[in-house]
Amino acid sequence: TNRPDLLDPALLRPGRFDKLLYLSVSTKHEEQLRIIQALTRKFRLHPSLDLTNVAEKCPFNYTGADFYALCSDAMLKAMSRTADGIENRVVVINKDETSTLPRPITSQYYLDHLAQPDEILVQVTEEDFDQALAELIPSVSAQELEHYKQVQKMFNSDDFAKEAEAAAAAEEKKRADIQEERELAEALRKVEEAQRMLSSEQDAVLHGDDEEEERDLALSSRKGKGRAAEYSHVEEHSPQPRQEQSAQVHPEHLGDSGSGQHNGEQGGSGLEEPLMVSQQDQETIQHTLNQQSAENAKGSSGGGKGKSKSKGKGRK
Repeated sequence: TNRPDLLDPALLRPGRFDKLLYLSVSTKHEEQLRIIQALTRKFRLHPSLDLTNVAEKCPFNYTGADFYALCSDAMLKAMSRTADGIENRVVVINKDETSTLPRPITSQYYLDHLAQPDEILVQVTEEDFDQALAELIPSVSAQELEHYKQVQKMFNSDDFAKEAEAAAAAEEKKRADIQEERELAEALRKVEEAQRMLSSEQDAVLHGDDEEEERDLALSSRKGKGRAAEYSHVEEHSPQPRQEQSAQVHPEHLGDSGSGQHNGEQGGSGLEEPLMVSQQDQETIQHTLNQQSAENAKGSSGGGKGKSKSKGKGRK
């Protein structure tokens, strides 16, 4: 990277990148010479070219990319110079009136039929490098170079390692705090959900108890009404003096009792349905009551024994 000062401190903590290699710009001409030799190893150089002279002309703010551009521009200068020489020879041949060649000839015709191997050989000279050096603009200014020197000092110091480790520890603590907050929020969410479920269950239990209590009340009311009806029937069937029976016991009372129960059912919830008695049952009941009245009359004339029997039979 060309901006090591912008690296994440967590990447520089011990155990991840144990070695930091700072590749600075060349600060010696010998270093620049080795770079130029590596970049021109496939070039055809002119015998008079001395790369040492080229390296001594280079400033100390050239980067590797700048040296690559320098060598490429020098090769381009040499190719252009060679091509211009061929074009000049073609022009001379076309102007020669004594020439037996078909005129006008082209550069391609010259290269295919007339050019010699030495003429088309591209050789890089020192002049080509001089022209490339004059046109090349360094990619790193003097101010930026000073900045990189400060960065190098910062990375080489022991304080930087401590600062990087402290920054990495702070970053780790921050991530741990965030994770802890997330876990706490999740736990609170689960607690609230459990509380809502418990509240819902309690409401359901209370509601069920209320319904059960209402059912018990309705059942007890229903049982009370049924017993009252039973006792009323027993009283109606029990032997009484003729005057009371004639005044209280009539077949129509059974219908009234049913209507009373019916009205009671409408007035309250959960009561039994009204007692429905057919005409035949009413006649049977009337006949039974008449027999009981006759027996009561005999019992009253015959003494307490008959009356006791009549009462027992009537209650049964």
